[in-house]
Amino acid sequence: MRELLVALAVLGGAVALAAPPPWAADLVEELVWMRDSLVEVSYFCALATAAPTCRDQHILAMRVVDVLEGSKGPHFDPRVASGDMPGILPRLKELAQELAQRDLPPEDKAALKFSLENVRAFLSLALEAALRGAGSRRLVQGAINMRQAYAFILAALGPEDPRLAYLGGIRPLLRRYGLPHTP
Repeated sequence: MRELLVALAVLGGAVALAAPPPWAADLVEELVWMRDSLVEVSYFCALATAAPTCRDQHILAMRVVDVLEGSKGPHFDPRVASGDMPGILPRLKELAQELAQRDLPPEDKAALKFSLENVRAFLSLALEAALRGAGSRRLVQGAINMRQAYAFILAALGPEDPRLAYLGGIRPLLRRYGLPHTP
């Protein structure tokens, strides 16, 4: 419990470093990709909430699903996205497994585990909500589901303001490892 509290304190009050530690260069690159993908997905969620028809809503919701799961995911719809898509959730799982095997400073290992697990939980909830949105036959209910997906995507991104309550997220990790301003 003490380690968790220390990790939260370190993450919540961390001052951005001038540059990422040498071991974190590939981590930062992966986090930037995830952040940018999640920002893109947030637009699909927002558009789906205001879609004029159930068909439009379904297409936008499935785009969210495709980006989250990737082309190897069980719900991938090749009519919505083509080509080989890595998927945020599979890449997140690979990243967490890789970082768990690395010899990292204990405070970094604890902070990364905490953040990435919360990001995974929020994205799993976003995926469930997007699937409900894609399967809805009523525009209003689909919009409610896509609002939920949107909220979970924003939670996975993490707060832009470092003074806000912290439950993990991509943006706070980027601040911790050297990118002080993350859109």
